[in-house]
Amino acid sequence: MARRVKALPKTYGAGQRSKYPWDAWLDGSIWKISKDVDFFSDPMKFRAQIYMAAHKRNMKVTIRVIDNDLYFTAIRKG
Repeated sequence: MARRVKALPKTYGAGQRSKYPWDAWLDGSIWKISKDVDFFSDPMKFRAQIYMAAHKRNMKVTIRVIDNDLYFTAIRKG
């Protein structure tokens, strides 16, 4: 059944909501995320997703990959 809502949902990319909490992860803190706990793809492939999420938010990101863990932080450009 159709219903009214107060706001449009946030979307990323091709009209889909992200399954990752990018706004929290890209808050300027240093984060450690682990494969099979926080993400489920190859760490090097997920590293590219972090870069893309930061780029969409006009942020610069620094990432270190150690085994199956990713350490990263992001700051606003400019």
